[in-house]
Amino acid sequence: ETLVEGRPVQIAIGFVLRSEAKLEFLGFPATVVEDLDQVCGFEMMLATGQTGPMACAPASEEFVVPGIDEEEDPRRALRISEEHMSAVAERKNVFFGFFVVFWACVAVASLLAGMRGCREWHSPTNPKMVLP
Repeated sequence: ETLVEGRPVQIAIGFVLRSEAKLEFLGFPATVVEDLDQVCGFEMMLATGQTGPMACAPASEEFVVPGIDEEEDPRRALRISEEHMSAVAERKNVFFGFFVVFWACVAVASLLAGMRGCREWHSPTNPKMVLP
């Protein structure tokens, strides 16, 4: 009946988009994997092959298929929820925080070792420090 009347058919699909990045920062490897659940769809006139704009949403409850005659809107493309972005930012900040703390500990240990070496060098028991 839809084909005979010329009404558009709604086509929608749900999928998981996985992105993976492997980085090396100052010799330390780091792998970041992100999974993004999306639902995307569009309307299509099967008789003519005309398609409407595609829209995507992070959850099927938020998803609305745009009409075949609606304008293309780039904001309807793959979207990332605010919660997901916050979680990614938090993980990044924790990783960077541990990285900064690690290198701060290395710097403090180097400073203490240098101070100890200087103190031993200037010690009265050091034979190299005896004045002629």
